[in-house]
Amino acid sequence: MDVRSLGQQKVSGYGVGVALPRVVGGERWWRVGQALAVCGLLGVLLLGCGKHGASAEAALPKAVDLGTVQLTPGQPSRQELGGGRVCVLTARPMGNELELIAVLEKGGERVSSTRVGPVAIGRPLNLSFGELQVGVSPVWVK
Repeated sequence: MDVRSLGQQKVSGYGVGVALPRVVGGERWWRVGQALAVCGLLGVLLLGCGKHGASAEAALPKAVDLGTVQLTPGQPSRQELGGGRVCVLTARPMGNELELIAVLEKGGERVSSTRVGPVAIGRPLNLSFGELQVGVSPVWVK
């Protein structure tokens, strides 16, 4: 009697014959599974790598630290924040401290503004323009 006629295949190794059950149609399902896996991977790569998923605005930093900024009383100081954004700082003396007026511009247009005072000269200060935080340590120009 032939082993293959019983739906089994004969595997021999090390001088011993072993009969294993044969999977009918298994190769076809394996190929279908491979094709589905490849299609799924391509779909993830094409959809995940598109530029339409995130805007350029989302890539801009939400916090910018300008560090120490030298200011002249009453004179605006333009500080580049990146992405076409500019923070215009104007300081006015208030005794030993100062009043700081900050204007956020984008594309040459005023987007937001804030006024803070009294501010200690040389001390770090965080300015908030909605989602954007700007860190600055204002000092007088000598």
